[in-house]
Amino acid sequence: MNYYEILQVAPHASQEVIKSAHRVLMKTAGHHPDLGGELEVAQAINEAYQVLSDPKQRTAYDRTLKGLPRQHQPYSPSPITRVETVFIVFCPACGKQNRVHNEKNLDQARCGHCHKKLSPRKGARMGNLDSTQKMGMFLFEKGLMDRAQKEFQTAVRDNPQDAHSRYWLARTYYERHFYEKALLEMKAAQALRPQAFQFRFWLGQIHFAAKDYSHAADGFRQALAVRPHHGAALRRLGSCYFHLKDYAQAAQAFEQALQADQADASSYRWLGLVHLSTQKTNQAEEAFSQALRLNPKDETTRRYLAMLRPGM
Repeated sequence: MNYYEILQVAPHASQEVIKSAHRVLMKTAGHHPDLGGELEVAQAINEAYQVLSDPKQRTAYDRTLKGLPRQHQPYSPSPITRVETVFIVFCPACGKQNRVHNEKNLDQARCGHCHKKLSPRKGARMGNLDSTQKMGMFLFEKGLMDRAQKEFQTAVRDNPQDAHSRYWLARTYYERHFYEKALLEMKAAQALRPQAFQFRFWLGQIHFAAKDYSHAADGFRQALAVRPHHGAALRRLGSCYFHLKDYAQAAQAFEQALQADQADASSYRWLGLVHLSTQKTNQAEEAFSQALRLNPKDETTRRYLAMLRPGM
């Protein structure tokens, strides 16, 4: 699969579209490892974005696709340069991409290919996703949570057995800080797909946001039963133990997270906090030093080190 296919954009896509596609895949579609995504998939998406977002690398890559030598014509970016926000909307009828240049036009905009309205028809389907669900994900990515919530509520009402719609409805409730409603929907999604890592992970995440650290720990432990070496889940679990003042379990979780990713500065910082809480100042200083080495711009870690090294 080539880089354009990985990012799901056309070869002539503008830099704006490429940036938006990367953000949608990593954040909204949940491919970022911290959101429960697969590391290999995230790495492929980031590699594609790194090449296509750089004009020189993209020029060279386009030539390899066309079988042209590297010294031939440079890549010419899209002549369309816009200041206002551009929305990329998939037509629910023909599936083609459309650009809408004003949020207020979303409800009335028509497809430039088949001329049908871009507003989703209730119950219509595109591929494996209901068009209502697609519109909800689009609105979610744009931060329009109240409108996204309505789309996902419609999708759940039309198909109560669709775990994916319930998951995204829970995510909109989470973003709006409606944690009780988010828990109900995420539990319903998990009941429909008990082995889904992402549902278990976000169940823990919602409990954590609601400061219910005991149940949050249960959620992250369930997620780790599916993916035992998932760094983000281990860090979240360690954070739960820290808030519960179970420092031995917290230290173990952060050490396991570092086994999964030795370059993770946040795990070292958390480990430093655990050691600091148990008055193990030497271990705390060592952990904070490692965290600062990996992330020299972290002022919080720098302050902790200064507290441990008052003479410096």
